[in-house]
Amino acid sequence: MVIRRNLENFSLVFGKLTPERQKELVALLVQEVSYSQQDQKIKLTLRPLPDLDLRVEGHKISFDERTDWLRA
Repeated sequence: MVIRRNLENFSLVFGKLTPERQKELVALLVQEVSYSQQDQKIKLTLRPLPDLDLRVEGHKISFDERTDWLRA
C-alpha cells in the first residue's frame, strides 16, 4: 500500500513538471542503466533516496528542499 501511494504521488508530481525538470528528476533518481543483449533486457539501478517530505496540495507541490543528501 505504501509503495502504491508513493508511486501515485510521484506520477502526480512528475506530470506537473516541465520536460527539463523531468529530465533532472530522472537523472537524480537513476544511478545506472544497463542492457543485456543476451537476455534482451534493460536494468535500471535507482539511487537510494531519503524521505523528501513531498506534499501535493491541489496544484501546488512542496517538499523539503535540503540538498545535503545529494552530496552523499
